[in-house]
Amino acid sequence: KQNVMARVVKRIVNRSLSAAVERWRNNVEELRTMAAKSIRVMARWMNQSSATCLDAWHQHAVEEIRQRALMHRIIFQMTNRSMMMLLDRWHQNMEELKAQRAIMTRIV
Repeated sequence: KQNVMARVVKRIVNRSLSAAVERWRNNVEELRTMAAKSIRVMARWMNQSSATCLDAWHQHAVEEIRQRALMHRIIFQMTNRSMMMLLDRWHQNMEELKAQRAIMTRIV
């Protein structure tokens, strides 16, 4: 009878130990799963942050290119205007010189 009782107690203890080990194993597995999910979430967050920064940089670069092209057009227009004024002034001087030569040839 004592032998049977010892086996029954041993079975009860083994069941309790087995249940405790199973709970521990499940907890470890859940912690591993949560850690892996946390890593994926952090990676996704970092990628979104990087994408936002890259997009902002791209928009800034596009705006810089647009402004540079605008400045080149303005400078080109200003240069052309100055050239036209210089050519006009030269033309006026040449006309004046021709008129003076015509007067000089009549006088001499």
